[in-house]
Amino acid sequence: MSYASGRTLVECCRGLGLRPGEARILVVGAFGGRDYFWLRGNGYEHVEILDLGHPAWGRANAVGDAAAEETWKNLKPGFDLIVLGDVLEHIPDDAQVLRLAAQATARGGHVYISVPYRHDLEETHVRAYSAGTLPRLLAATGWEVVWTVERPGPLELWPGIINSLNYAMGLALSPIGLGGRILAGALDVEFRLNNLGRPLASLWGRHMQR
Repeated sequence: MSYASGRTLVECCRGLGLRPGEARILVVGAFGGRDYFWLRGNGYEHVEILDLGHPAWGRANAVGDAAAEETWKNLKPGFDLIVLGDVLEHIPDDAQVLRLAAQATARGGHVYISVPYRHDLEETHVRAYSAGTLPRLLAATGWEVVWTVERPGPLELWPGIINSLNYAMGLALSPIGLGGRILAGALDVEFRLNNLGRPLASLWGRHMQR
């Protein structure tokens, strides 16, 4: 669900001390601009896109296979953060993606990863991760885990319904500015409820992300 992913990403950026207006960030996989707009909306101005789709999303700086070295040559290295939000589970050679990301980060840079784990029924995914396999993969490719969180909470068991209600409410209110403020408040409340409900959701397993 877009708001949980975006809020978690911004929370991570702040936790790592990445300053808006200064940090250089690469988003791998445009996903319609989901992570791009969350970052830009929170003041992160230097955000670039490596899109995996064809045709590429309109704001993409590069497009291609994230596991191919040639793709990364189209980008200037030195990123403070590389975002792999719901990407690695789609790519057969996930280790190669992480190695290439390491070469593209600045010294002391980070990679943000969001993946499904435990049980995963999505047909476009080539693997599911676990709380054990993901840290081992990161260690094998030269990364150290410094920040982790589990999501989503129980509200995201019905993402289509919750999203539809949120945006219908925002669009129904006039003027648009008021609708936007109400929607932002609703998303904030839902995000907090998800945080409180994560221990319960983890018992169900199959919907969890890490």
